[in-house]
Amino acid sequence: MKIIIYPNKILSQVAERVEPEDDVRALIKSMILTMRRHKGGGLAAPQIGVSKRVVVWEDFKEGRCFINPVIVHSQGKVKSREGCLSVPNIQRDINRKRLIEVVGFNLAGESLIFNLTNREAIVVQHEMDHLDGITILDGKKRRRHESGYKKTR
Repeated sequence: MKIIIYPNKILSQVAERVEPEDDVRALIKSMILTMRRHKGGGLAAPQIGVSKRVVVWEDFKEGRCFINPVIVHSQGKVKSREGCLSVPNIQRDINRKRLIEVVGFNLAGESLIFNLTNREAIVVQHEMDHLDGITILDGKKRRRHESGYKKTR
């Protein structure tokens, strides 16, 4: 799949929740392949033109996914020098949380809870920003994904 490049409109829109009847298996497989082909550490569905709340990331050479992810706890601070597949040739310093607890769903609709630190936490926060229409160019734009956890898919 093709990576959507800024200033494409989809990159500034809030992605839609995945509903239980949505089949996102093919989407997630394509996202992992696209992420690897472009040598990214993570990818959000809007980056390939799909307005769905799905992120993938590379976890020790294993592709992982979150459907409808929400950060329910975070702590610590870290400044991260970040680039983005959708904003080529630009890097920015971004303030992130060092540790995050993320809840979401897997492909089977089962609830997932991950405690992520350092690089993985940074990657997942970056991808979750894309779900809220935020890119590395947006500076201190409010991050909405830390509130409103709901146990429904």
